[in-house]
Amino acid sequence: MGIDPELWRKNIKDDLDWLSDEDHQRRVWAHNLSDWDFPDEAVYSLGDHAFAEFIDAPEIGLNPAQKAKAREFKAVFDRFLEERPAHLEGAWLVDDPRWVHIRKLARELLDML
Repeated sequence: MGIDPELWRKNIKDDLDWLSDEDHQRRVWAHNLSDWDFPDEAVYSLGDHAFAEFIDAPEIGLNPAQKAKAREFKAVFDRFLEERPAHLEGAWLVDDPRWVHIRKLARELLDML
């Protein structure tokens, strides 16, 4: 990937922070307080930042525990993407058990990076 590894890591960490921030999601998503900060943006952001490639990128240098947690998160996240409706509504997504689990895994991974 043609990006500075530190910037790449920062982008991924920002994405994980966004995905794991329940307070933000409740405040903004559930009340549609922002035109650009919708659940769909959070979902696509990891793809935009090449999360799949990030996991095994030698220049990132994740350790085995970090890689395992990243793969676990990616598997759960990908399964959610396959099952989700075409457009995500923040009001119901915040409390969806699948999303609650994604938030938890995102926070765990973020704490490991």
